[in-house]
Amino acid sequence: MNNINDINKVNVSNPVLISGKTAAETAKISAAEKTVAEKIKSDEKEVRTDSFTKSAETKTEETGIYSRESLLEQLRNSEEQRVKAFEDTIRSMVAQQGQVINFTFRGQGLHVTEEQRAEAEKSISEGGEYSVDSVAGRIMDMAKALAGEDSSKISMLREAVQKGFSGAASLLGKKDDEMPEITKNTYTEVMKRFDDWENSFKEKAEAETKTDETVKTETETE
Repeated sequence: MNNINDINKVNVSNPVLISGKTAAETAKISAAEKTVAEKIKSDEKEVRTDSFTKSAETKTEETGIYSRESLLEQLRNSEEQRVKAFEDTIRSMVAQQGQVINFTFRGQGLHVTEEQRAEAEKSISEGGEYSVDSVAGRIMDMAKALAGEDSSKISMLREAVQKGFSGAASLLGKKDDEMPEITKNTYTEVMKRFDDWENSFKEKAEAETKTDETVKTETETE
């Protein structure tokens, strides 16, 4: 077995573990979420251009001028779609992390070989594809790609993450507090990184304010 996604090919007698998804579908989740951050950046530019193109349909007949409100609405709708895709990706990623953890144990009705168990164990260990640090890192990469330098989006993206984790629990037929310890730890780590990210914007703003005040004082002194 060369890849953790091979685990998805294992027969699972408990249907809750795959929650209606085929092995082929779950096998695609990891590869798909890895490219989301890059796609967000390119899609954002494309969406904005496309929004201006489509807005021709909403220009007023009286003036022939494109409606500013219609342009803003197009951009808002596009952003909502990207955030929803972000939430959906997190739900799938975390659900698969929860599935992988089951392959590290015996006696759960899973037809798991020792090789598959070892591969699953490796994937959730430090540096592994589904370790706390790796999953949290990929989530934050996507969040920062969506927000850019706009700190006002942090709260919205944080909420999307919360919904994504909760959705993963539902996908696996569990309550939030029934999820594996690694998933709970991942959530805690992501929230910590969101706090650090938000604080970095505040510190930057404070530093810029102090610089402006210093420049103003020096100018007045001269």
